[in-house]
Amino acid sequence: MKKEINYINENFKIMLKSLIEYKSNFYSALAEQFFYYIALGILLFVLYDNFGDIVGWSLKEFIFYMVLFDFLLIFTNIFFWGKDLVFDIPSGDLSQYINKPINPLIAYIFSRLSAETILQVVISSLFILGLILHYQISFVTIILTFLVLLLISFVFFLFRIAITSFAFKAIGFTKYLYKFENTFFFIMQQYPTPFFMKTKLARVLMFYPFFFIGSLLIPMVSNTPIWNISYQLTILFILAIIFLFIGIANWKQGLKKYEAFG
Repeated sequence: MKKEINYINENFKIMLKSLIEYKSNFYSALAEQFFYYIALGILLFVLYDNFGDIVGWSLKEFIFYMVLFDFLLIFTNIFFWGKDLVFDIPSGDLSQYINKPINPLIAYIFSRLSAETILQVVISSLFILGLILHYQISFVTIILTFLVLLLISFVFFLFRIAITSFAFKAIGFTKYLYKFENTFFFIMQQYPTPFFMKTKLARVLMFYPFFFIGSLLIPMVSNTPIWNISYQLTILFILAIIFLFIGIANWKQGLKKYEAFG
């Protein structure tokens, strides 16, 4: 485990060093975030103007939903940006992680960490901090929201490991999983959680971590009643266990076949 910790530590140092040394990356990430937030603001007001009364959310709740939605995606992109087993397996690029004296899954996930994405996470965090100060969110609420956000982020992190690991089984099938996941992403981005809370589709969408931004985080931030909080937290923990099991199992079985093929 000490080797794994040292490996992770060194890769974070490399990521931060590249961010500092290559200023073009820094400025391009800033420009990208600037235009992204303009587009996000336009989408936000379109959603609020069309669906505010239907969803029953205030403008504050819509703002937090979109910002937290964005944060969850870019946070996990630190570990997955520019990496995909669908391409790394057939190209042979995965071999460089098998030969390291540490767990191949850890070596793969924590290698080539995205410096641009960590900058986006910092900018997004500052934006969230500004919203917290503007809306005068209480300290207790901030702590509880932060802990739940960490849990949801961790579950989504495991979710992405599980999805990509199916490339060991069948690359074509994994591409269909990507399309399936992108469909759910689009649905949750365009139609917040309250759209589905009273429908049977809510049970299906619960497997997707973004669902809990609207069902858990937004009620916490706005200090409104939360639907069955113990049930939702239990589902999150169960999903974490399932995704972790799928990811590890697929990697173990896949590496045996990959090594044999090599």
